[in-house]
This record gives sequence, C-alpha cells and structure tokens, in this order.
Amino acid sequence: MKTSKARITRVFIDRHGLSTLFKVSLCCVFLLTVQAINPLIAQRVISSKQILSDLSQLPGYSILQEGRNFLQNVEQGMPLVDEMEFRTETDEMAFNRQEYLLRVSFNNKKARKAQDRITDNNIRFYELRTEMIREAELLRRYELMVDWYYMQMELEYYQAKNIILEDRKTVFEKMLANAETPDITNLLKIDEDLQELERDIFELENQRSYIIEQLASKESAQLVLDTSDWISIETMDFVLNETANINSANLEEALQMLKIDAEQLEFELEQAQSRRLLDFVQLKYAGRNNLDIQREFSFGLGLQIPTKTTNRLNINEALLDKLDEEFEMDLLEKEIEDELAALNASFTKLREEAKLIRRQITENRFEGLFEKYKNTTNLHPLALLSMKEMALKNERTLYKIEKEACLTFIEILQLKGMLRKTPATNYLSDNLEVF
Repeated sequence: MKTSKARITRVFIDRHGLSTLFKVSLCCVFLLTVQAINPLIAQRVISSKQILSDLSQLPGYSILQEGRNFLQNVEQGMPLVDEMEFRTETDEMAFNRQEYLLRVSFNNKKARKAQDRITDNNIRFYELRTEMIREAELLRRYELMVDWYYMQMELEYYQAKNIILEDRKTVFEKMLANAETPDITNLLKIDEDLQELERDIFELENQRSYIIEQLASKESAQLVLDTSDWISIETMDFVLNETANINSANLEEALQMLKIDAEQLEFELEQAQSRRLLDFVQLKYAGRNNLDIQREFSFGLGLQIPTKTTNRLNINEALLDKLDEEFEMDLLEKEIEDELAALNASFTKLREEAKLIRRQITENRFEGLFEKYKNTTNLHPLALLSMKEMALKNERTLYKIEKEACLTFIEILQLKGMLRKTPATNYLSDNLEVF
C-alpha cells in the first residue's frame, strides 16, 4: 500500500528512457497531496465518544417524560369509595313525606393494592420506552460512525486506484508515442474506469456529508472522525468472550415481560373484584308525620356472596391474555437466541477470514514482490502496476471484512442488552472508554 510510485516509474524510465513519465507521476502525487492537505486546515476532529455522549432532543423523549411524570405525581390509586349514589322519591305523592337515600360503594383492600401495582407497572413501561428510544439512537449512531470510518477508507482506496489508472494510462500513451502498439481498447477502458471512479467518489463524498449532517447537524461538512483509537477485531473478540455468559435481557424481552406482568395484575384485579364482600352501605331518611328520629332514619348494608362463577368471564379473559403474552415471550426468546447464535457464528467466520487476508497481505506485500522482480529484464511496468493493484485490492477486502465484523459486533451487543447498560461503554474505542 505504501510503495513509492516513483520506484515503479523508475523501472520504466530505465528501460524506455522516458524521464517525462517520472515528472508527470511526481506532479500527480504532489497535486493529490496538496488536495488532501488543504481541506484539513478548516477541519475539526470529533471523537466517537463525543457523538455517543450527546443524546439531547431524542424524538418522543419529552412526551414519554410527561407521561411518566403524570403517573408519578398525580394520584393514580384506586379510592376506598368506589361511588356514591343519592336517590329521592315521594310517598303517596305527598311532598311532606319525601324519602331520601344515600348509598356508598367501596373497593376492597386487595383490589386497591392490585391497582397500585398496575400504576407502578405503567411507570416502568414509560421508563422502558425511554430506554428504548435512547438505545435506538445509540445503535443508529454506532452504525453511522462505522459507515463513516470505513467510507473514509473506501475514499482512500478510490484515490489510490485513481493514481494507478492514471499511471497505466500514461504508460499506454508513452508506448504509443514510442511507436509501440498496445491494445487501444485497453486505453479506452482506462478512460471509462476513470470516469466511473470519479462518479463513485462523488457519490461516496455525498454519503459522507449526509452522515456528518445526521451525527452533527450543527457542524460544518469539514468535520473529521477521530479514528486514532478505533476498535480492532481482537478487542471485539475479547468483549464478546467476556460477555458470553451475561444473560442480560434486551429491551424487547424486558418490554414483553412488562406486558406479562400487566396481564397478571389485571387477572389479580379481576379476582379481587370477584371476592368483594361489602357491596354498599346506605342511609335512608323517610319523613313520615314527624315520627321520632329512630323511625325516620334507617341504615342498610349490602353484601356480595362470591361463587365460582362470580366475574368468571372477565377472569378467564384476563388469564387467556396473560397466556398469550407468555407465548409471545417464548417465541421472542427463541428468536433472539437463534439470532445471537447466527451473529456469533458470522463474527467468528469474519474474524478468521480477516486473519487469512492479513497473512496473505504479509506474504505478498507489494514491496516484496517489487524487490523480487525489479531486476527481471522483461518485466513490464504494467505488471508492476498490476502488483500494486493486487495489494490494494487485498487491503480493500480486509477493511470490508472488518466493517462487517464491526457491525455484527454492535448488533450482538444490542441483542444482549449491553448498549443500554450504565455507565455506558464506547464500543468503538479500542480501550473501551466509559462515557
């Protein structure tokens, strides 16, 4: 990857006496270097920790906070008195013989306790939804930063490939100038590849600008991601081994568990309502020719006698709803278990594939091939450029594997509930810094 382009062209010069090619190549390198350095003057570096730490203005967050505050600060408990009923009627159409009745119904103690637990469960539901919003935003930022990091590598690959294509084009042009007869279709193909490469670079730079706007909308397009401590596959593997036995429920499982608890509480509430003994207490006044107070006032009491069929339909429905949620929980757990197994297997494959590519790169470094074949009398400069292109493709294959491994790694952590743990860990940092 780092082989000097001047060394390639020098072999060509020694054989063909084309000193102008060396000058052209140096000019290309100089211009590309200037283009790469000038933008850095206005660039500002931002770290992955900074991006992950700033989770302000999350969509829906304020509404969920308002709902949770309402449940916490406004009385939600079931009252002791269920309802109060007042009735009046005349006796024999004589208004001086009016009757008045006040009836009060009550909620029993078990029903009130069940309702309190339902309120607590609802508060936890709002808190969990808030955590889900935060985790979803973290996951989104992780994935965007991974794209940003490896997108920069892809741009560097395109720039290096552009140099090789320009060198190859120059070689063909010099061969034509020296009355050699290279295949003209190759020269046309190089022009086509250069145009396509220019379009690819344009599209990739637009994608990068979009990612920067998503991660730091208030920043300029010259923002640069700090990759000095980017996580390695070895560190990813270490983290996955350390967390292999951690059975922390992810947010989907936690939410489903809350649904099961909610149905269980509804079942308990229906049971408590069916076992209510005291139905009502009533006080009655009947004006009857100014009788003494003991004869004009009466006290009444209503009692319920629970049976096996009392509130049976509501109880059965609540129990069936709970069983449905437990069924969904079993399916969800199996789905997550299978997905984790597949992701872990995929990561293992990518890790070993990365090792293989690294070994191939080490054994077939362009510098080594260049030293081995530079004194070969009939080695054409195009062959040397092909060697460099082969090394460049190997490097590209490696970082594409690393990108896939990194995305798989983040997805595994999200499924295991690791992204939402506090204090949070920056899983794109090789030292696993806390934020």
